[in-house]
Formats: sequence, structure tokens, C-alpha cells
Amino acid sequence: LRADVDDDGHINNLDITPFIAALSAASEAAFAIQFPDGNYAAADIDMNGKPDNLDITPFVNLLAEAGSNATSVPEPSSIFYGVMALTRGCRRPRNRIQPNAV
Repeated sequence: LRADVDDDGHINNLDITPFIAALSAASEAAFAIQFPDGNYAAADIDMNGKPDNLDITPFVNLLAEAGSNATSVPEPSSIFYGVMALTRGCRRPRNRIQPNAV
């Protein structure tokens, strides 16, 4: 089930944290360490072979669709901005060459 990243059979706000982990994980094995019961492939919403930033908007849309029958899912725009804020914090720092002090 696409977007059911926690693999509980439901698309809901409990899928947000593992979705973010899948986006920031270096591999499926790294994701499985954090979420052994999770479904890494479910985070690949656009089915291009791996979870990436192109999956964020479709993930939010699927959450919104699932949430239209429930009140536990936040407004889609707040989910989007939350996911964006968290994924920005997950980026690896670049190694920058510092000039030698004179």
C-alpha cells in the first residue's frame, strides 16, 4: 500500500515519521534499522525506484485523501511544511575547504 510506510494497513499521521526516515536513509537497510516493521518501498510513491523529494507531494495528497474520513491527519499544507523542515535538517553537511590562516 503506497504511503503506508509504517506498514500497519492504514495511511495516517503515523506514516509521517517513517516516511521522513525513508527519505533521509542512505539505503533500505539503514531505514530497516530505524523501522524494522516499516515498509521502505511504500515511501516511493511515484515508483521511480527509491524514496526521494519527488515523493513528498504525492505522499501529502494520499494522506489528505485518507484523512478526509478521519480527523487525526493534520491539514495537508502543515504536513508538507513539516516534512520539508525535517528533510532539510537531514541533509549531510558538505565538506568545505577552509583557507589556511596566514
